[in-house]
Amino acid sequence: MEKATILKKENYLSLIKNSAGSQAWRDAYGLINNSKKNLTQKGDLSCAYFVSSILKIFDLIKNLHLTVDGAANDLKNSGWKKISQKKIAAGDVIVWQKKNNHQHIGFYLGRDRAVSNDSKTRKIKSHHYTFGSRRKIETVWRHKI
Repeated sequence: MEKATILKKENYLSLIKNSAGSQAWRDAYGLINNSKKNLTQKGDLSCAYFVSSILKIFDLIKNLHLTVDGAANDLKNSGWKKISQKKIAAGDVIVWQKKNNHQHIGFYLGRDRAVSNDSKTRKIKSHHYTFGSRRKIETVWRHKI
């Protein structure tokens, strides 16, 4: 039998691209005051959970996260580097500026497209990487995969 070599970057990019339409990251449960709660509010607040899950699968960060700040700190501590928005490439992680007091995080797909959690549909959605110039990018992160 021939030995296969797993292509980490290609599989990483494929998982990101193929996540669009998924509800898999809709629910994350935890205990608050000994009571079970859906910490992502049934998909309303799932962006960091989505991004950190994929990054964790490929050992690109240390832990799962439910907040953008937690995910961004783990990116920094796991060897990711901030890069210029002008040099953005497929697989980079985007942190968008706050809107309605919430940050947002997702992945750049290439060709001016990104993928992130959509709080309205509560699914992962492909969209313009600046939401059609409606949301400014705060930080772009890159890792040598």
